[in-house]
Amino acid sequence: VALFTLGAAERGVQAQIVPVGLTYFYGHKFRSRAHIEFGKPSFAPSHIVEKFTTDKRTATGDLLKILDTNLRSVTINVADWATLKFLHNFRRLYQPPGLLLETGHYLAITRRLANIIEDRAEEADLQEFRERVENYSDFCSALFVRDSQAATLSGLVDAQGRLSGVSLRLLCRRVAMLSVLTIVLLPFLCVCGPIGILCHVLAEAHAKTALSASSVKVVAADVKASYKMVLAFVIVPLVFAAV
Repeated sequence: VALFTLGAAERGVQAQIVPVGLTYFYGHKFRSRAHIEFGKPSFAPSHIVEKFTTDKRTATGDLLKILDTNLRSVTINVADWATLKFLHNFRRLYQPPGLLLETGHYLAITRRLANIIEDRAEEADLQEFRERVENYSDFCSALFVRDSQAATLSGLVDAQGRLSGVSLRLLCRRVAMLSVLTIVLLPFLCVCGPIGILCHVLAEAHAKTALSASSVKVVAADVKASYKMVLAFVIVPLVFAAV
């Protein structure tokens, strides 16, 4: 990227570089979750572009250092998806309502909170707070509402605590949506469910073989992922062609 950017800048083409932070877990599993953060676009500094005309290696190395710093600023390293989800819920609750921040500020707050969680993970107060935040997040998910919509939930009940017309309409809409999704997805689940199970079993067996034959692999996640992809590319077309 650095070489391409400097080469384009040398020819008068200013290419923007956008740092993208990718945090993913269980990359060897189908439908595993990933989180992407986009940083602020930037151009190659003019003094590095000038240096590139005489010393390409040094200029490329200098730009790589800048890109590495920008990339680290948008990368959040946590243990699992639950911790990352808790971090974002924590940040949203910490941020005052109506306050809009730049992307860099969002990331800075999230990274600071991640450091706090790592340093104080064993404290009872933090564990209790995390449990309360996760319960709140699960409650919002159960109601199919976002955190930003939580303030509007008071309109679902009247002064006597009974369900209002808004809540009844919401209930009917959710039931209708669930019925449609069940009708649409049930055949797909019946067809693809066994395929997923078969790919998982065969990939686990292949990973065990790779682990026994290697002295450097730890969990052989790359073997599992690649083998699942190979199996899926072969089995899925055959099954759908037969169906």
